[in-house]
Amino acid sequence: MARVENSDIKKVIWALFTVWTLGIAVALAAEFQHHIDAARELARAEVRTQYEWMVTLRSWLASHGGVYVPLTERTPSNPYLDVPEKDIQTPSGKKLTLMNPAYVTRQIYSEFYDKINMKGHLTSLKPLNPNNGPDDWERVGLEEFEKGLTEKFEFTDIGGKQYLRLMRPLFVEEACVPCHKKQGYKVGDIRGGLSLSVPAEKYFLEARKGILKSLLAYSIIWLAGVAALYFFSVQKLKSARERVAMQNESARLAGAVMHAADAVVITDSEGAIEYVNPAFEKVTGYSLEDVRGRNPRVLKSGRHDRAFYEEMWRTIKAGRVWRGKITNRKSDGSFYEEEMTISPVMEVDGTVVNFVAVKRDITRETALQKSRAYFTDITAHELRTPLAKLHLVENLLKQIEDAGFGDSRIGEVHNALRDSVMSFDRIVTATTLISDMSRTGNERPFVRDLIYYDIAAALESAQANIIASQRNITMEVGMGELPRHATVLGNRGMIQQVMDEVFSNAIKFTPDGRSVSVRAYVGMHQVHIEVADEGEGIPEEKLRDVFIPYFSLENPLTHSSGRYKFHGGGLGLGLTVAKLIMEYHNGALVIGKRVDRTGTLAVLSFPLVDEDMPSAG
Repeated sequence: MARVENSDIKKVIWALFTVWTLGIAVALAAEFQHHIDAARELARAEVRTQYEWMVTLRSWLASHGGVYVPLTERTPSNPYLDVPEKDIQTPSGKKLTLMNPAYVTRQIYSEFYDKINMKGHLTSLKPLNPNNGPDDWERVGLEEFEKGLTEKFEFTDIGGKQYLRLMRPLFVEEACVPCHKKQGYKVGDIRGGLSLSVPAEKYFLEARKGILKSLLAYSIIWLAGVAALYFFSVQKLKSARERVAMQNESARLAGAVMHAADAVVITDSEGAIEYVNPAFEKVTGYSLEDVRGRNPRVLKSGRHDRAFYEEMWRTIKAGRVWRGKITNRKSDGSFYEEEMTISPVMEVDGTVVNFVAVKRDITRETALQKSRAYFTDITAHELRTPLAKLHLVENLLKQIEDAGFGDSRIGEVHNALRDSVMSFDRIVTATTLISDMSRTGNERPFVRDLIYYDIAAALESAQANIIASQRNITMEVGMGELPRHATVLGNRGMIQQVMDEVFSNAIKFTPDGRSVSVRAYVGMHQVHIEVADEGEGIPEEKLRDVFIPYFSLENPLTHSSGRYKFHGGGLGLGLTVAKLIMEYHNGALVIGKRVDRTGTLAVLSFPLVDEDMPSAG
């Protein structure tokens, strides 16, 4: 019944809305047409005025038989005018030529267009001057004049601007006969026509202004009507719409719960199960019929103490949401782990009437996380044993060398052993780092850190390693754009490690005699550290591979050892670990090409603790 009533009301409202909108649209269209017609009429009035002025001037000239003017290059003798005394000379010797009305008209329009802002053309189907022949539009007009048409109008585009063209016929008068008698014209014949073109843009601009004002006024009127109609409809539709909305919301909620991937349990205020969705049945093995009316303790595993459940019920009974992880038991007796959120459903007065629990099975996810942590812990522990033994062998070899025993091959063994120790040390460090990150989860051991001093310490370490490796590399440092109080949230040891990895890579691929540029600044609520080397750069097709574990641009067996040596070999873990650290800190590491010269640009971005930090970038 509510839907039928709602539908009838909407039909009436839409009908009123349609009638109102159409009425406004018709009135507005008429208003638009009025402004356009007014603009056209003003343009017609101007071109008629110009035409009458020119015809009057021509009549005056014709009544006087033309006018004599000095003979100049600008005004030469008219070769198409065949009358006596066309060219004369004054007693003082000044040469004059006769300008007939057509000559005067043509010169006015050709030489003074910019001043009078009008185009004009005197033409005929049989012109004395072949250059005065009509264009297509004028030819049609002249032919229509022969059939009785007295005036031809047209709005057209000339040179990208809007013009109004007017053409009227010119009749042979008594004063015209001397110039045109050879063409066989008689008084009263149509000799040709005068075509005028005046700019109409200004009139249409005014029309547009009027249209915009009308549009605004009618829009306001329309909106006022629509607003009144809206408030009227709101009152009529409110109750019906609310009932339909509740029905639709219930249907949507039921559908969402029914097809949800997570298990959903709905209980009454005392915890008796009223509904479970198919996902619950799939996870637990219990059907709705099995658990309807029973308490969720049917899933109790016995792995949580009484205090755990008491705290859960105390929270939801107080109208608050409870979230946590819990171990439960399926119908077949097997255990499973789930993340659960229990939300109370309350009346307007705050009384709890239902509880809704959304449960996600995390058994496999938890097992994988524990396995990963176990693997990394065992790997890190087991690698330390051979690493300690390698350190012992290295010390023994050094003692033998210092004592002067053995041949020169002991030195080679020592170098190889030292490289192995360094490699094992980096593997252990990386493995331990990954273990720490996977184990801490959301409880990250972060502190507020002044990153300016981390960068300074990393630069000092890099400079010392350059000297120790006997490299000739200049570190160009720009720290002026980074405030010393810029603070990030993170693990100081990890931040130092990621900077060391990026700095050592830049130094390793920069030839001696060149420089590594480091710039630090604040921008977009982040601290950015740009590290640019002057090496050969990374090929385009390999840029995406630099973060892949054990990927290296160099062969560690054929290049020099040492992280700071030129093209020194590596394990291919440095940038992988660096990217993991940056992501662990909600930051980013981007590797790309330099745009100003050959080389590679690495950009480290750490989020600032205080988002209102003034930007220097």
